[in-house]
Formats: sequence, structure tokens, C-alpha cells
Amino acid sequence: MKIAHITDTAMAYVPSRFVDLINKYTSHTAHLFHTKQFSFGDPWNLVNNFPKEVRLLHECDVLHYHGSRIFDAGKLGGLDLASLASKPKILHYHGSPQRENPEKYQRSGVPLLVSTPEMLPLFPGSQFFPNLIDETDKLYTPKRQRDDGLIKICHHFSPHPARKDTELFLKLQREWPKESRAKFVSIPSLPLTEALRQRAECDFVFDHFQGYYGCISIEAMAQGVPPINDVSDFVMGALCSFFGVEPPFVRTRNSAYQGLLDLVEGIEKCQSDFSRLGERCREFMEKYWSGKVLIHKLIDIYKGLLS
Repeated sequence: MKIAHITDTAMAYVPSRFVDLINKYTSHTAHLFHTKQFSFGDPWNLVNNFPKEVRLLHECDVLHYHGSRIFDAGKLGGLDLASLASKPKILHYHGSPQRENPEKYQRSGVPLLVSTPEMLPLFPGSQFFPNLIDETDKLYTPKRQRDDGLIKICHHFSPHPARKDTELFLKLQREWPKESRAKFVSIPSLPLTEALRQRAECDFVFDHFQGYYGCISIEAMAQGVPPINDVSDFVMGALCSFFGVEPPFVRTRNSAYQGLLDLVEGIEKCQSDFSRLGERCREFMEKYWSGKVLIHKLIDIYKGLLS
């Protein structure tokens, strides 16, 4: 089976990760098609200038669309996709635009995947399938070797700070006692490799307080760094149903500043309670949230489209 992953944004590297996992761990083949590949020239010249890419696209058995813009437009850059209309398709929603305006993104007649469970009620009939990483990649192997007695809590800045509760983190960073063992590390917008390197040197990663979790929580667990978030009971229940066990997130029930404050105070006072949490995070990724294993579940979804 050949699968086309079609996107027009980076989507937190998600499409390329799926493609890499399929090609590395299954007997099937996946290709990534991005709008930028087909952005120049008229359709006839596109077909002639990119014969290999166009041929690969037409040879694919399943079209996996990440986001709906290309799906709705029927064009990949300047390339008309009308000739692929009969191929099985699946639509995959990953983020904030769909959460913030679900009415705009309702679609009928096409199977829909959502990458985090809080979107399930927003899109009736959708199916939850988590974002994946290859936990065997050296980028995600635990590396922390500090022994300085500090408790480093980091936050990776986003182009959308309101969605990541960056101001909560900065407020705590400003107001936290300087003599405390808890230290706050602000990681600017960096290439993924460098961001992962800096995160790996910390003891906790603050994801956000939006009621769900981001790719940062997944990456942090693989690195053996416990992620802080406030996933709702609904989200945790859906994750437990999918994996058979709850992920070892560091959760707070209070999503406001006080919730983060109380959480950090608890970590500082009872650090021994969290001493094995990083190991548990890594173990969870290897045993339950393994890209190497779960990619076969995605292949089963594709097979269902073809049956």
C-alpha cells in the first residue's frame, strides 16, 4: 500500500513523522506532499516539471490530508487534484483552528481523525488517533546528567503565546523567590533539535493549561522529562481508553496562575515523590505511546478505507 500525506503547513512536524514511521517500521510506503512543492507555474507545467512527484501522487492508494485547506480547494499548490477524486481519503485535524471554530470545519462524507481527544465532541463521528514520534530516535533519548540540586522547569515559547499560557509561566518566573531551588527556563522559538536539547536538560516541561496536551508533552515524556499540563478528565479518560492506562502527566486541577504556583510549590516540597516520574514517562512512551508500535494501528485504519 502507498499512502500520500498531504499538507500545507509544518503541523508540528506531524505529517513527516507519520511518513518516516510508515517507511521505517511497516512494509508499506508513504510520501509527503507539501504545497510548496507545487507552488509555481500553471498546471500543465507543474505536471511536466515535477513528473516524479505527480506520478507518485497518482500511484498512492490512500490520501491522508492534514488540515482541510487543500482538501477543500482540490488543489495542491497549483496542481489540480480532480483526477484523484475517486481515491480513498482521510482528513486529519491537529489543532487550534478547529478547536476555536468547529462549525467552520465540519465535513461530511470523509473519515475524520483528531489528534487530541477534546476534539471528539466537536466533530461527531470522528476518531481519535494520537500524534506520534519515533521514541528510538536519538533526539528523544533521555540525556539529563545534572546533579546541581536545582529543579529546572522550562517552557518553550510558541508563535501563539495565548494558546500556550506563556504569560502564566513568565509571571511565575518573575515572582518566584530567587533563593528557591526551583528555577524557570524560558526556551525561545528555536529549531526543533536545539529546543529538544535544552528541554532535555530540565526536570519538568510546562506545556500549557488549555485542557488538553501538545506535542511538547509527548516529546518531553520520550526524553524522560515529566510534562506539566491540565488535561481534563474527559481527555484523560479517552487516553486511558486508547492506551489502557493513564499517561504520567503532571496535572493541576486549577488552570489559573494559582494552579501553577501550587504545583511548583508541591514539587519543591516533595521532590522525592517525583524522583521516578521521568523514568515512568520514558517507560510509558516505550510501552504504550510507541511510534514504532502504534503506526501499525494507522495502517489498519487505511486498510479499512480500502476494504
